[in-house]
Amino acid sequence: MKKTLFTSQAIKKLKEEIAPRFKNLPAGFTRISYIGRRNNDKAQAAYIELLGNPIEEYEKNEEALEKEEFGLQSYWEWESNLLEQEKDFFEEKLRDLKAQIDVEVVERLQEEDLQNPTAQIVGDGKSRALEIRSDIDVKYAAKKKFLLEAWDRAKIEGDVHEKQKDRKRYQKMYHQYAYPINGLKFKEDEKIKPLIDL
Repeated sequence: MKKTLFTSQAIKKLKEEIAPRFKNLPAGFTRISYIGRRNNDKAQAAYIELLGNPIEEYEKNEEALEKEEFGLQSYWEWESNLLEQEKDFFEEKLRDLKAQIDVEVVERLQEEDLQNPTAQIVGDGKSRALEIRSDIDVKYAAKKKFLLEAWDRAKIEGDVHEKQKDRKRYQKMYHQYAYPINGLKFKEDEKIKPLIDL
């Protein structure tokens, strides 16, 4: 250790504070995080850290506070809301299609004087009413099939997405795309230019 650590305080901290954190772990004591490219030579850069360090815990707490204060969503939550909206959209379209079919059925029954419920349950009136309903169902069969398949796909994607909540890739995406706090900090000498001239 003395070849790497040059002070007695560092060796003492390693033995008394850091080493006990990993006594039950056979490996995996460090994490390497990619931090982008350096400004001067554009070389890829990363940093290495020991797991469970106080700075990591502090950053997690700060991140949680900023999420609550600014109402930020994780990338997983954003995708989840999007999939829910997609499923609701197709459900609404299916309801609209059913209402449209019912309206056309009523209009056709009125044209042929079969709107009276009594006429629809006896003799030729009943068979004609069923024929009208069948014709209109066939007319919209392709559209109904498309909407049902789209709704079913959105539901399956939502179920699969629910199982992926704890995947690490969503945490990485969250810091890159859905955590814009650092991106909102401007230098004092910079001026925010309007996107369009009014």
